Amino acid sequence: MSHSVAIRGVRFAYGRQAVIENLSLEIAEGDFFAVIGPNGSGKTTLLRLILGSLTPQAGDIAVFGRPLAGYSRRELARRIALVPQGSVPVFSFAVEELVRMGRAPHLGLLGFEAAEDIDEAARAIAAVGLEALARRPMEQLSGGEQQRVWIARALCQQPRLMLLDEPTAALDMGHQLQIMRLLARLRRERGMTVVMVSHDLNLAGMFATRMLLLHGGRAVCTGTPQEVLQPAHIRTAYGCEVLVDRHPQGDFPRLTLPVDPAVADGSRM
Repeated sequence: MSHSVAIRGVRFAYGRQAVIENLSLEIAEGDFFAVIGPNGSGKTTLLRLILGSLTPQAGDIAVFGRPLAGYSRRELARRIALVPQGSVPVFSFAVEELVRMGRAPHLGLLGFEAAEDIDEAARAIAAVGLEALARRPMEQLSGGEQQRVWIARALCQQPRLMLLDEPTAALDMGHQLQIMRLLARLRRERGMTVVMVSHDLNLAGMFATRMLLLHGGRAVCTGTPQEVLQPAHIRTAYGCEVLVDRHPQGDFPRLTLPVDPAVADGSRM
């Protein structure tokens, strides 16, 4: 099996505070890989390490069978795209303008766009279903529409690996499902590897092929959603009890918080 990402014994610290500690991990090509864990567990730092914007103090990271340190920034940007959390453009851009910025790693020395760059941007916009809004300013879009624009911008890089940091954060239930279905479809159609940080364990468990549960920068468990989303693992990482059963419409786990006694006896009224 070929791997998009191979991590061996990685450690990273901000000053004296270790954020990732002795982490080893393999992400297969074509995986929909979810990284879960409580706040401060190292999830976003892990994405930045894979992207190459942070350098580990110990250990090694390889991307598509090649050491990360052996890539130039331009080479990496042609293979890996990041959709950061809560992205807001500094200036007012139309959808098509923002998406075309994803072509930067493919432009020539003078930075001029060719017809193929404009065509690739149009294909990316079509892939996320925003053709009708291509000339609309970003600030006039809903949260779900804006998130699709950022995904289109990442697609415009033509990456083999897409990293997403909380892509469904602050979205309503309908838009969350829309974004997750979009990512699953793009993965199937384009053969991309998707690595997503998420706080929504049920959504992650529904769509991911494999998962990593982090706590304190260390791996609690790696495996399928059925293997990772177990009450004992959740208790270790989050410090709370959950009920886990199987979703009635599919073979994936469903987590439910137990009813608090204060709610059960009606004292919240």
